[in-house]
Amino acid sequence: MTMSTKRNIHCSVVLGDGRKSNFSGSIEEITLQRERMIRNEAIAAVPLVCIEIDIHGNITPKQVQKTDLASSLKLNFRDLRVVDPSFRNESPVFLARKNAVIVHFEHIRAVVQATSVLLFDPPNPAVQNFIPSLRSRIRDPSHPLPFEFRSLEAILIDVCGSLSRQLRTLVPAVENVLDTLSSNETGADSVRICLDRLLPLQNSLNEFDVKIREAHAALNEVLRNDEDMSEMYLTTKLETGHRRRVDQHEEVEMMFETYLKQIDSMRNEVVSTIQTVRVTENITQIRLDAMRNRILRLEVYLNLGMLSLSSGAFCSGLFGMNLTSHMEDHPYAFYLVSSSLLGFSAFAFFVAVAWIRWKRIFQ
Repeated sequence: MTMSTKRNIHCSVVLGDGRKSNFSGSIEEITLQRERMIRNEAIAAVPLVCIEIDIHGNITPKQVQKTDLASSLKLNFRDLRVVDPSFRNESPVFLARKNAVIVHFEHIRAVVQATSVLLFDPPNPAVQNFIPSLRSRIRDPSHPLPFEFRSLEAILIDVCGSLSRQLRTLVPAVENVLDTLSSNETGADSVRICLDRLLPLQNSLNEFDVKIREAHAALNEVLRNDEDMSEMYLTTKLETGHRRRVDQHEEVEMMFETYLKQIDSMRNEVVSTIQTVRVTENITQIRLDAMRNRILRLEVYLNLGMLSLSSGAFCSGLFGMNLTSHMEDHPYAFYLVSSSLLGFSAFAFFVAVAWIRWKRIFQ
């Protein structure tokens, strides 16, 4: 029997920027720690492309390292994940920090400071369209709010406007399909075509509902936190060296509440449209079920008719056999037998229909 022992080893590695990292554990654990560190270093070494807009509206293209930006603004490294375009699934958020407000709100990823704002993902067409409005609001000398609030307000206006335009495009398209489905003159082919059109529109509406809910949650989270709102007064901290009291945040609170109402109004409209879609789907399903029931009823009547005729055909088959029935030479036997069989078939059919109605099978 052989026994294996695991020895703990202590070692240190000097990184490329001169920092030293210490490792301890077995050889396998040290190897995993070193690989993880190298991978994180490689990710952190990728520069972020952005543009800087100063207090005068001047634009400066930049490439910044996460480590340098975190160090200069005294931010946690994880705070910058929300402005990294490579993280596409990050939820909207406003992070108030000592020297900056980090924003991820729909297509806008920004770091707002007291005298400048960094906009990330500048190749994005939505960001390109946002830059002129941001510069116009920044350079407005009559605006009563400080620089950071003008930047935040420009972000809120642009995002709310973008969501409103999406809503104005999506809701009429859904309502058009629903009106067609609700019409009594719509045939089966038209219903099928409308349902095929409604499915992608419903998926887009559900995705938009998720987007609206996340935006609502981000704004509501700011309004629930007095410390974050007072922390957003960056100009005050730059001029006085300390932040406002926790209860002094009237301007930022009013600003966020204004756009929260807009988001809430759009959210209510989306919820109402989704409920209308569900009601229309239920009504359409009922109509399709009724149409299916009519087809089944017709099929039952046809089967009863075939059964009645087949009973008459059975009797005629008996007469068609090569047997002597003493009616072969009767001059009216054919007419009598034929009329009797038809009468019997009709009688059997009406009896079956009466029995179905008596049992209320189709009610």
